[in-house]
Amino acid sequence: MRKTIVKGMTEIHEDGRATVSLFESADVSTLLHESAHVMRRYLKAEDLYIFEQWMGVRDGIWLERHEECFARGMERFFWDGVLIPKELEHMTESLRAIYPTAQDSSIHVELPDEVRSTYARMYRCHAGRR
Repeated sequence: MRKTIVKGMTEIHEDGRATVSLFESADVSTLLHESAHVMRRYLKAEDLYIFEQWMGVRDGIWLERHEECFARGMERFFWDGVLIPKELEHMTESLRAIYPTAQDSSIHVELPDEVRSTYARMYRCHAGRR
């Protein structure tokens, strides 16, 4: 049995604020993963719908497995390096150093084209903002 190392966690407070904790073993994948849990709450309704259909979320109720799939999907999106904004391309190299192959890793998530495009849209709308 493989031991799971907890690298980070995100706590969403009742008032909507979030606390992201990164532990000693954290790396760039941890920050990306934990950020996904926060970003999910700010998705446009049409984007949220796409993700919910992909993961089988019912009645808008996200279970832990849905949260984790969404966050791992975001890691996979950057690992694949397809459709990411130019200014974020360095993330692909960093993730590939952590996960030399997506197969048999925590980011072994299949991203349909519509889901990949939705992740890309999330980052394009933020990439130009300073």
